[in-house]
Amino acid sequence: MVPDRSRRLGVVAATAVVILLAGLGIRGAATSDPSLPPTATATLASPTVVSEIGTTFSPPPPDADPAVDSAAAINRAWEAEPRPDADSVTAELVVMESDQLATTAPTLVWLVTYNGTCVRAHGSVEFDYHGECVGTEQNVLIDATTGEFISTFAISHLPADSTSSPG
Repeated sequence: MVPDRSRRLGVVAATAVVILLAGLGIRGAATSDPSLPPTATATLASPTVVSEIGTTFSPPPPDADPAVDSAAAINRAWEAEPRPDADSVTAELVVMESDQLATTAPTLVWLVTYNGTCVRAHGSVEFDYHGECVGTEQNVLIDATTGEFISTFAISHLPADSTSSPG
């Protein structure tokens, strides 16, 4: 009878540890939010300049070996900027150089893009498009070496005849 009681106590203790760890948010690295849209990984093929944020994204060197994999980068982006309305998520390995973001030195980053999401205009309420969807991509930058969140940005696609500007 004592062995059965010991076994039950062991099961109860193990269950309590699992519940405690789950409550603290500690889980395996491969675990992701079930509401996360379908994901894909890509590597940038040619340099891209995003003048709105003073940043250039270039292809990574052929021997680039990020310490943080794409799945971990997507999970980190989801923690920082969840976009449950996105159709899909793409993590693209790039080298970032920026004169406006957190780093000016070339940095290996994951450019995580939420595709098909509503990017709402913000600024002054007098702005013609305040609160309307003016873009379909939200981007999150994750350091590919440390996994740290760097920044988030979206590029608005306002009509060419817009005379108002965001505040």
